Amino acid sequence: LDVLLAPGDELLIRPEFSQTVEAGTRKRSRILLDARMPLTSLASGLYNLVSVQPDEPQMVVVSATKDPLYEVALIEVTADTPVVCKSRCIAGVLLPRNHAVRITRHWRLFSLHAWLTLQLRYLAFHGPCRLLVKGCRGIKIERCDKSRMINQGLSLGFSAHADYATTRCETFLSYLTGAEALFNDRYSGQTGFYFYEEADHGRGSRGMTGRGIEGLLDAGLKMFGL
Repeated sequence: LDVLLAPGDELLIRPEFSQTVEAGTRKRSRILLDARMPLTSLASGLYNLVSVQPDEPQMVVVSATKDPLYEVALIEVTADTPVVCKSRCIAGVLLPRNHAVRITRHWRLFSLHAWLTLQLRYLAFHGPCRLLVKGCRGIKIERCDKSRMINQGLSLGFSAHADYATTRCETFLSYLTGAEALFNDRYSGQTGFYFYEEADHGRGSRGMTGRGIEGLLDAGLKMFGL
């Protein structure tokens, strides 16, 4: 992905996604994406970031240099439309220089629905900024003009104007055999959008037996919106 940086911009990016930068560009290290959320930044892999601050317009090439299955997309986040996003899929953030990334937490502790789906906390990214989102074999971005259901394991995020819900997969036998996740995400509305990756990078459910300790760890991260 070719990303154009303007003077006054700052790109915070994971080192493994920074492929080429113009020689002589000012680069610094950023320990955490958000110092107010250290555990979230560490658990999401958003630490030891590279800060790129150009003094003139330049193009930066963003690409997954270590995993050939990942592709990157650019998500625009405006000031009036936050985007709820799983932080594990963030490869970088492009924002005005000297502006901190604003992330808010939204808990659903008193929702039975949230406990059934193990999604107790959601993280919302506020603009103006642009999110560099990584996904296995690519990212699909769609509008919510029609009600759509997506495998929950592939869903990455949605805008605040989207109507979001979850439903159990209709073919329960597919879940028992590990071919499909138990829940699907459903999006609808007129003005919102949602995005998802095209393939599961080995994180999907494996039926009734699950995935042992790895599955328990993933479930714990899912509870906190990671």
